Amino acid sequence: MTTVQYVVRTAGGSVSQGATEQGLPVTLSANGNQQISLNLRASDVRSYVQQGNDLHVVLADGDVLVIENYFAGSGDKELFLSKEGSLEQVVLTPQPDGTLIAQYGPVQVSEKWSAYDDLVFLDVERVEPVVAPLAAPALGGLGILGAGAAATAAGAAILTGDDDPTGGGGGGRANPTVNDVNVRRLVGGTADDSVSITGTGEPGDMVEVVIGTSIQTTTILDDGTWAVSFAPTDIPADGIYDTVVNVTDPNGGVITLAGPVVDIDTIGPDVDITAGAQSTGDLVNGAEHTSGTVITGSGEAGATVAVTINGTTHTTTVDNAGVWSVTFASTEINQGEYNTGISIRSTDARGNFTDITDVLVVDTVAPPADVNAVTGDDVINAAEAAAGVTLTGTGEAGASISVLFQGVTQTTTVLSNGTWSVDYAASSIATGTYDSTITVTSTDAAGNSSTTTHGVHVDTENGVTLTTPIETDNIINQAELAAGATLNGTAEPNASVTVVMQGVSKTVQADVLGNWSATYLASEIPAGEYDAPISVTATDAAGNTESTTGTVRVDTTTNVSITPGYAGGDATLNAAEQAAPVTLTGTTEPGSTVQVNVGGVIQTAVVDSAGNWTAVYPAGSLPTGEFATAINVTSTDVAGNTATASSALQIDTVAGDVALSPFPIEVDDVINAVERADGVEISGTATPGLIVTVGLGAASQQVQ
Repeated sequence: MTTVQYVVRTAGGSVSQGATEQGLPVTLSANGNQQISLNLRASDVRSYVQQGNDLHVVLADGDVLVIENYFAGSGDKELFLSKEGSLEQVVLTPQPDGTLIAQYGPVQVSEKWSAYDDLVFLDVERVEPVVAPLAAPALGGLGILGAGAAATAAGAAILTGDDDPTGGGGGGRANPTVNDVNVRRLVGGTADDSVSITGTGEPGDMVEVVIGTSIQTTTILDDGTWAVSFAPTDIPADGIYDTVVNVTDPNGGVITLAGPVVDIDTIGPDVDITAGAQSTGDLVNGAEHTSGTVITGSGEAGATVAVTINGTTHTTTVDNAGVWSVTFASTEINQGEYNTGISIRSTDARGNFTDITDVLVVDTVAPPADVNAVTGDDVINAAEAAAGVTLTGTGEAGASISVLFQGVTQTTTVLSNGTWSVDYAASSIATGTYDSTITVTSTDAAGNSSTTTHGVHVDTENGVTLTTPIETDNIINQAELAAGATLNGTAEPNASVTVVMQGVSKTVQADVLGNWSATYLASEIPAGEYDAPISVTATDAAGNTESTTGTVRVDTTTNVSITPGYAGGDATLNAAEQAAPVTLTGTTEPGSTVQVNVGGVIQTAVVDSAGNWTAVYPAGSLPTGEFATAINVTSTDVAGNTATASSALQIDTVAGDVALSPFPIEVDDVINAVERADGVEISGTATPGLIVTVGLGAASQQVQ
């Protein structure tokens, strides 16, 4: 690093001077010093940075001079830059990022007794005799002005031609000067667009003023003054220039004077958008609109940036890192989906400005997220769940769809036709009967999102029963069938129940308690004796089906008969038979109950395993008399069917009247031989139809 001369003055007025040492790091202690002057121009410094209590002066060549403890202690320290007799105070304004914005204020040192004389550097190689007595001793080739020296700094001259400033004419020539040499000339922006430099000297001498690559010449007037002006077209490119004034006398002697510093800045500051606009690929979505629309860019440090959108302007300053940012509140940017212009003007400290435009892309409209009815009715039954379920809906083409169902998240993209779908496997759907929720979030390319929910009912359960025994004994007999045979059971409330028996199908609906019944008429079930299979299928509101089966015995027939040959084989019960046990027999269906009614006397028969029945009337238990009646038999089988049989019976237990004729037999009640040989007739009376047995001795004969 190049050695930098410095002067420091304490609060008590003690002044010391020195130079930084070669090598890095370059440091200078500010402890106990109130004022510090560096032998530098403003153009020699790139930036100022605060690091802790230290001030880092970053030079144009990248080297850094560290002034230790500049920000420590009480009282404000003052920093100055001095070159060629000029003195500028540096005012530092801290920024949030630690950088410091520098403003330079020229300090007048032309008065005879300036308070700042001790801080001014003259920077001359050889000084004219008139100035020499005021020059401080050389320090590394550079002079530090003492008290009063600044008053003649403008007149210091470097002799490059004839060492005799009188031009050999012998005394009396006026020494050339430059007016206001310490007043920096500002060009550009709101400052002047031209440069004027004036001075004094020997009339007739030629004056050449050099600013960078631009040269203007004039001749010193008779009144000893001169002036040159650089028109805007003659001013060199932007930059900070040390003006050189060459004064040439008629003999060719040249005196070179240092003129004022010319600070030319006519170009608008660089400005660009780095985020938040169409050119940077950004847009404003709903969330960003709510939190504030941010436009960020780069530019010239210290420049003012004004950003205008929809008639609202926000102004900021480019920080030392060359970054700027503005935020528009949600009330300042309309919601919707549209493009609008961004106008930006960046103005530097000189007043130069640069205008750029861009486009703000606004999309705060959240994409729709709709869900179609699941499986057509928003009910997932067992069959549908087993096959897997596809959820579908509509949305904004290209939007990202996230579907949460049954704890599983599926993602997809809305197709160009505005539809979307995701599949859920059977394993993802829990069985049972319950309500579930589908949550769908749609996010568009702008980052806007909307969420909707959709209810779906899951019902994978169903049940059905057939109540047994049917007709209390699981047998449908003739009487039950005639009255209508009813089958009962249970199912899901309001389920549809289909019952099939003997090919006849009946569909009924379970009531709110889940009870169902179906009645079969006699005409719908064939008579006979057989087992009838029954199938029952229940279908609930969700479409789930469940089946059960059963069997019922149909028994609508039975039989009974009476064995002929009863009552001695003549179907007549006489007194002798009545007086003895009377046995009646017949056949019926095995297991049946047989009741025998003879003349009002009822006897329960015994039925064997083959179906033979026997009824035994004890002796004398049947009625006596002489009348016609019947044997009535009723058989009831195990199904409750009945059969009857009847057979006629004559009861005749009364003998009737019989008497001998009152007339003597053979006239005289004596049978002689002749009469015996001819036959003996015995007569009398008897009940008509009665068989009368007449006995005579050992012989007997029946007559009627």
